[in-house]
Amino acid sequence: MFKICTGIAILSACFFLILHQLISSPKNAKKESKFPSESDHGSSSHPSKSTSRIEQLPKQGTISFQKNKALLNPSSQEAIATINRLWQEQNYQEVSSHFEKWLKRNPDAAISFVANLQHPYEPMHFTPELFVFFNTLSRDEALSSSKVLQKKPEVAVSVIADVYANFVEQEQTAALDWLLQQDSEFAQKLGYRVALGGALENDSESLAQILEFEKGPIRENLVTGLVESWLLNEPDEITEHLNNSSWDPIYDRAIMNYLDNAAIVNPADALSWAESIAEENLRQEAIKKVTLIWQESNPATFSR
Repeated sequence: MFKICTGIAILSACFFLILHQLISSPKNAKKESKFPSESDHGSSSHPSKSTSRIEQLPKQGTISFQKNKALLNPSSQEAIATINRLWQEQNYQEVSSHFEKWLKRNPDAAISFVANLQHPYEPMHFTPELFVFFNTLSRDEALSSSKVLQKKPEVAVSVIADVYANFVEQEQTAALDWLLQQDSEFAQKLGYRVALGGALENDSESLAQILEFEKGPIRENLVTGLVESWLLNEPDEITEHLNNSSWDPIYDRAIMNYLDNAAIVNPADALSWAESIAEENLRQEAIKKVTLIWQESNPATFSR
């Protein structure tokens, strides 16, 4: 029904980010995430302790947060006061070091503190310490603790992605059932990231399983991530599958996301994929996108 071209070059390495540049103590080597973040398609990237990120943080005043029971005891109040003092002094390395100690001493309070921060950039500062901590927990402990952080979905996804991906690889059905019960925005982001990272089996059975879910953004993000991963890693196999399957509108979105890199790597094949998009307006947009990228990145080979 739709012309789908084979032979798209694989450049999956473009989708993987390096996590965590610096944490307070060198003896605690930071584990590198094996899954890409959503920044590969325009969302915020996983934060590091880089100068550019620090420059985005508020440099005056105290950290603002919503109080709750976990933060009202004297020990938590003392920890928060110290973090506020160091923050005002712009001593961000010591902020991280102090938070790491607090996280080990009283994880519930420290996690609750991050979940209730009000400035949009402040929670991301504490993500590297949370990432390391969550990867020391058992799977059930990590998944349970992530629920508090789901108010800050970008942070929660960054710290739980590897744990959840391992859950998917070991017990895919149970892991997907768990995801469907979580906060919607968090579940959308986590599902897309982990599916794109290759935790799901790139085969028709996984796709059929997800398509059976109730229609909504979680289902859509899972399908989009899976199809993009399949396009990147096994283009011949997905070509055969799509040519012999009824078309789902979600595939259009997956192809659109995929074209950003494919148009640079192999613009002729990317153009064929763009032409396979079913929805008329989206197809024309995709063709225009590929054409512009092709003209800019490789004008010598451009032909249209």
